Amino acid sequence: MSNLTYLFIAYAFIWTAIFLYLLNIGKKLSFIQREIKLLKEDGYKSEGN
Repeated sequence: MSNLTYLFIAYAFIWTAIFLYLLNIGKKLSFIQREIKLLKEDGYKSEGN
């Protein structure tokens, strides 16, 4: 294989890793936002009692 092939494979690996990392962060952020929403709703319910 030529050096360009190795370079392409390395870039493809790095970009795939970055994409998966950002996807994982997005999932965690979505989960945290849902948790905050639920906690706010529970807080409003407990203030009403």
